[in-house]
Parts: sequence; structure tokens; C-alpha cells
Amino acid sequence: MKISFKKTACLAMAAVLAVSCFAGCKKTSDRDEQGRVILKVGGYPTTEGPSKDAFDEKVKQFEADNKDYNGGIVVVKDTYAFSVDTFFSKAAGKKLPHVFNTALTEVSTCINSSYIKDITAVADKYGYNKKTINPKLWDGVIAQDNKLYGIPTYTYALGLAFNGNLFEQAGLVNEDGTYMVPKTWDEVAQFAVQIKEKTGKAGFITGSISRIGGWLFTPIAWSYGVEFMKQDKNGKWKATFDSKEMVNALQFYHDLRWKYDVLPSDIGNIDNAVAPQKLAAGEAAMLLRAPDYFDQLSQMGVDIKDFGLFPLPAGPKRHVTLLGGSVLMVSNEATEDQTDAALRWISITTNHKLTDTIKENFLKDMKTRAEENRGIGVLELSNWSEDTEVVKFSREYELEHANLDLKKVQDYNDFATGKAYKNIEIQPEEPMCAQDLYSTVDALVQEVFTNKNVDIAKIVKEANANFQKDYLDTVNM
Repeated sequence: MKISFKKTACLAMAAVLAVSCFAGCKKTSDRDEQGRVILKVGGYPTTEGPSKDAFDEKVKQFEADNKDYNGGIVVVKDTYAFSVDTFFSKAAGKKLPHVFNTALTEVSTCINSSYIKDITAVADKYGYNKKTINPKLWDGVIAQDNKLYGIPTYTYALGLAFNGNLFEQAGLVNEDGTYMVPKTWDEVAQFAVQIKEKTGKAGFITGSISRIGGWLFTPIAWSYGVEFMKQDKNGKWKATFDSKEMVNALQFYHDLRWKYDVLPSDIGNIDNAVAPQKLAAGEAAMLLRAPDYFDQLSQMGVDIKDFGLFPLPAGPKRHVTLLGGSVLMVSNEATEDQTDAALRWISITTNHKLTDTIKENFLKDMKTRAEENRGIGVLELSNWSEDTEVVKFSREYELEHANLDLKKVQDYNDFATGKAYKNIEIQPEEPMCAQDLYSTVDALVQEVFTNKNVDIAKIVKEANANFQKDYLDTVNM
């Protein structure tokens, strides 16, 4: 008897659930011996330092502030950090924290798993709804069918990170001291050539393995007009990237490698750790990155003032970037009281209102960031409306207390706050099998970077067919 992979996976999951239920389906209380609501909170730091101290202090204050609320709340600190590899086994074993953080790109995976709580009603009680949350995050991202499943804590759009020293050595600085901004991908290639000629260093770098190659290539492909998948009128998903637009986008990568020779020699084997290391070491000048890459740089022993961030350039068909960030979600194992407690915890973590607690926690976070030399001064996309009090306060504070060179992040900040670059579209990742798509595109990127004589149209056609057969067809069953 032939059994599909999808059915096999379902049977395996059913077995996991059956065993876990047999072993421990006895219902436990959601309160401790003192009658306090037990709230398990994920993301507790595993190493000593300011971040762990700040978490401990936050828990202490939260418990004190809620000692008389609904019998009190006691926080159980959990070190769980979301990953696709551990999420399903944790959830099946009923070991997820009641509230935990996940990447914005994984929200759809969590929602579709049925392990996440619909928090629409209780979230509205605390002021989280369609009116207060950034509309770019609501539809199809943290909400489905108008039901809310998570609260954003951090939102970003990919930008173009750059090494300021290499830009200066290559003469890519304006007379007023600001840095020249590549407005199109063709200009990125031109800048990269100039950097290579003037400094001998790679003008551009990107990932090529571990799904990073596919992830970073996605917004470039979109800008060339690529549509990776579509859903037909019957709800079936179809791979649609066997197109001239995809061939043209990959040709841009091929030209960077073989026509212009502006990539590192080991470009076919670059992961998410190596790429920023090469940027930090001055071995490469430009890299697609989110604003938090400055935090990575701070751990590499370099002066973060030497680096900057531009908005992504435009392609031939669109000017678009990839939306990302982090979201707090509630496990469906949380009881009604625990769900309410989770929203109270979330409300002191991320809130559109500038409450005393939010202000205090923000200032503590900024103090910790300053102590750890993490980037301050590059502005993120807002979780909320730009005219809210909390956004105005946080924006002003970061700019006044910046430890970055603001000239190097000015254009990105203008984009993030809507002062300029208003034509840039912000798009979440592909709706189905995104991680598998990234793996599929990884292989294309590697082939383009390592095979000068590659038949791009041929490998694209094969990849499109395989992605349909191996992934989308399993979803469509």
C-alpha cells in the first residue's frame, strides 16, 4: 500500500500525541499552592549578563505589580527559544511555554499547526486590535480570517548593509559627508565594481547555503517581477517561478560572479554567520541585512560606527523588500486565566500606549543595549501607527542616544519612518513552504555562483517542477 509523505508525517504526529497523552494527559491546575496563576514565559537568557539580569528584574516587578490581580501571578522562566526543528515536538509534548517569541516569518507555520491560541477577544481587552496594530502586520501575517494570533514586538524590513570604510576608500561619499546610496540593483553592481577596483575587496556578498541564499534572494527576485507561487480558484497551490523574470534575477547574480567578479571566492559556501563576519572584517562591502545586524557586529570586536544600512534598491519591475521581525504568541495549552496573564505580560513588553511600565522597560532595554554596545539609532518599522505616543518617544530617544553614525543609517531611517522611499513595498515571506522554497533556491544560487556555463533556464524549470512535486503537491492533497 502506497502511503504519501504527508500521511506518514500525520501518522507519526498522531503517534507522538497518543504517547504523550497516554503518559501525561492528567489535567493539572493552572495555579500554584498559593493560588497564583502560573505563567510560563519563554526566552529566558541562558548566559549571565545584562540581558538575564534585566529579565529577572522584569519578572520581579511584574509579579509585584500583579500580586493582587486575580489571586496573583507567578512567572516560571523558560529558556525555550523558537525553532522550526523543536516547535512541533515541544507542542505535541505539551511543553511549550504559555507565551513565547517567534520570528514573524514563522507565524503562519505556528498558526497552521493548531498549537497556537486565538487571542482576539482577550487581546482587544488590552487594546490590541485592528485599529492599533500596523495594518501591514495584521492581514495574513499575525491575523487570519480576522482572528489575532500574536502581538508584534519587533518589525523590520531587509536593507542593504555596508562597510563605511570600504565606501570611503572607493570614493562613494558625497561632498557633504553622506554616503552614496545605490538606488537600483544595477547601481549595486556598479558600486561593487568600483569598490573592487579601488580596494581589491569584494563589493558584494550574500548567503548561498543553509536556506540563507534563498531567503536573501527572495526580495531581489520579487523586484525582478518573480511570483514564486499562486493559489488557484480551487485552493490549490502552484509553483510559478519557471519564468523569464526568475532567469533574469539569477542572471544578475551570475553577472556579479562571472562578469564583474565582485564576490568573495568562496561565495558558493556562505552561511548566515560567515557573511556578516566578512563584512565586519572588511573583506566585503555590501550585504542584505536587517537592522539588528549591528548587534552581531558588536560581538565581533569592530566599531559599529563604521557600518551603515540603506533601504533595498529597486529592481526592473518592483521596489520591494522583505518583512520580518518577532511576535509573541500564546500556546493553546494556556487556560483562560493563563491567557489573560500572558496578555498582561505582553502588555509590559510591547504596547502602543506609553505607559509608565512600557517607558521604564524601554529605558532599561536601551541601557542594556548601550552596555552591550548593541546598535542604537537605526529605526525599525513600527508595530504601531507612526503618530502614537510610544513610537514618537522611542524614535526621539534612539536618535538622541545613538551609538551609530547617523549619516550611515539616515536613508534607512527615512524609509522606516515614512519620510522618504514611500514607494517601497513591504512584503511578508511566501505563504506556503517558505523554508523549503529557500532550500530549493539555495541550490539555484549555488549553481549560478559555481558554474560559469550554467543553463539558468534549465535549472529554474527543474527546480520549479521539483518544488511543486515535493512540497506544494503534499500541501494540496
